[in-house]
Amino acid sequence: QRMRLGEVCAIRSVPAAFGLALGVCKARPTAETKAVVRLVKVQRLPAVMDCPLQDRMSEAKKKKERGIFLFGRDEFQAAEYSFNLGLSYIAEKCHKQIAAECEAEQDGVAQDEFCSEEHFLLCGSLYTNLALVQLKIP
Repeated sequence: QRMRLGEVCAIRSVPAAFGLALGVCKARPTAETKAVVRLVKVQRLPAVMDCPLQDRMSEAKKKKERGIFLFGRDEFQAAEYSFNLGLSYIAEKCHKQIAAECEAEQDGVAQDEFCSEEHFLLCGSLYTNLALVQLKIP
């Protein structure tokens, strides 16, 4: 069910859902966290995949950082999802550019640069982190 503007809602959950420190969560595993929120604004953002490459790059970095945070909390499935989502934003563009560069080398034609070295490093880092987290999931 969706909230309406101005509506108030009470939320109960485990402390980890609110981002509390892992030590607190482990010390009191049965603890319950409560919050009361009011919906004051609805902001509709464009889908990440509809944004320019630089914006998708920025979102992919955020997903990488979030995945690293979740990995550190032993939340491996959530970390895997975050790394996968980050990859979905930039991997296809990186793969297409590498394929185009390989074709250009074979044809002896220079290609314009679409992705920077930073794009490729982030893509490789996300793939590496994804592989590492998958090793931790039973």
